[in-house]
Amino acid sequence: IYVPLSERLGNAGTVLPENELLAPENPETDASGIDDKVILYIEDNRSNQLLMKKLIGRLNSFTLMLASDAESGIELAREVCPDVILMDINLPGMNGIEAKLELGTTSDLADIPVIAISTNAMLSDMNKAGHAGFTEYLTKPIQVEAIEDALARALHSNN
Repeated sequence: IYVPLSERLGNAGTVLPENELLAPENPETDASGIDDKVILYIEDNRSNQLLMKKLIGRLNSFTLMLASDAESGIELAREVCPDVILMDINLPGMNGIEAKLELGTTSDLADIPVIAISTNAMLSDMNKAGHAGFTEYLTKPIQVEAIEDALARALHSNN
């Protein structure tokens, strides 16, 4: 039986502005016993950022942080050590594959689940992402259920 993540975890979340460098001030535990989780979304497309804000904003116990390029995303990850990173592959400058490899060189960040999100649906692209260490590879357009399920798996494997 499929139970949406929103039903498993609650109904309301928090969305922080792009490049906000603050972790949640008062992490709390909701009725399901899951602590407030920080999700970092590294994406240069504003429409995709807004869609993710809507999706994560309706989930309880989540804080969404945004970065528009790999370099600022890596810097933000070092500042807040998120629970999960969602990363576009086709970023300006440093691409998502290079960014994932960079994250892997930092011991505090190496074990954070990183989910690739890309318009590239070729098997060779998915294999490159797998070799770089992404935990999952999702294709655009973003499918709500796929994101919710990937987040649930990533958070479960990270506990």
